[in-house]
Amino acid sequence: MVEHDSQPRPSTAKRELIDRPPGWMFLTLVTAAGVFTFWWASAPFLPLETVLFIGLVWTALMTIWWIWWIAAMAMASTTFSRARARGRWLAPPLILAAALGVLATDAPFHVRFALSEASLEAYAQKLAHGAEPDPGCERVGLYRACKDWLGDPAPGGAMFLVTDFGVETAVGFAWSPTGQEPALAVDFEHLGGRWWATRQWDKW
Repeated sequence: MVEHDSQPRPSTAKRELIDRPPGWMFLTLVTAAGVFTFWWASAPFLPLETVLFIGLVWTALMTIWWIWWIAAMAMASTTFSRARARGRWLAPPLILAAALGVLATDAPFHVRFALSEASLEAYAQKLAHGAEPDPGCERVGLYRACKDWLGDPAPGGAMFLVTDFGVETAVGFAWSPTGQEPALAVDFEHLGGRWWATRQWDKW
């Protein structure tokens, strides 16, 4: 009796690996990259180091996806004919497209700021009245606020930094009861009313 080897040949095993659509581990990494992109895009300004990090992560993930997809297409993959498999193939570029879309519209920032505005104004008024905040940073609304801004705010107003996930940046907010532009900021953007988004040199 001739015994047949139950182990797949190397070429067959390789084909099955490439022919398979992206698994849950890869999709989880892509989803996590999308979530972090949305969250970091909700800062007053997107710091340069964050932009570089996001770019590197997405470049690596999509390079893997492209190589995987081209190899599967070259093998005339049958997985594209199944709806569930097509969804797993299309998920990474769709998540990337959504991330680029929110970066272009600045939607995460407007939502986060709107949900935090009342808490931020109470914090700014406390600083403007001379009260000393807690040492270091504290949670204010959906932001982590730190009063270590170098420079003077507009008369009667306040300026403070905000940070995320341990990334120290020089972006923050200026609150001016008179609507006067903030001083000593490299860049600023009027958000409406008494609020300005501000940026100084990033802390490298």
